[in-house]
Amino acid sequence: MVSRGNERVTGYFAAPKEKKEHPLIITLVPLEERSANPLADFTAPFESAEMVIYLKQRGYNDDVVKNLLTDMLLAIDFAFTRDEIRKNNVYVQGKGYGAACAMVASAMDDRIAGSFMESPDVSLLTGSYSIESVADHIKAPVLLGTGLQRDAYSLQEIFSLYNKINAPKEYFVVPDSHEIPRSRWKYVRDTFILRLKE
Repeated sequence: MVSRGNERVTGYFAAPKEKKEHPLIITLVPLEERSANPLADFTAPFESAEMVIYLKQRGYNDDVVKNLLTDMLLAIDFAFTRDEIRKNNVYVQGKGYGAACAMVASAMDDRIAGSFMESPDVSLLTGSYSIESVADHIKAPVLLGTGLQRDAYSLQEIFSLYNKINAPKEYFVVPDSHEIPRSRWKYVRDTFILRLKE
């Protein structure tokens, strides 16, 4: 896809071969972490489609956020053009500033059925895109996860964000780790999705 400033946005889309509509998880991965991000590389639940978008920080000041959000919203619009997708079961997830973008996606696009944020980095969310202005607009359910072995300031930021969200929400923590191991996050997230469908 070509985004703001004629920048090319990369990623991939994959869906089961079965000819029917499938739930979709859109994963927002910071470009510099694409080989290490534990949320990427086909972590969608069985019989779900997956779309991974590699986010690239570019520009200065507010333009950084505007560029990231444009990339993300273009990706979501593309996803909804796919015939393989069950339009009322599209979820978005991310880690780090990808998690912050997932939260903003849920606030800006009411087609999103839920957002999953692992160890969000909200340092980019300032001014017009502050946590306060974004959190008020989130209506879809939110799952937030983090490891407790982070510095106190990061934990304070993460749970300050969580407390400002008025939508249905849950959090999950791993007490003995800086991050949530991939297998545990996948299990918690997939269980959360199953409860949303009940």
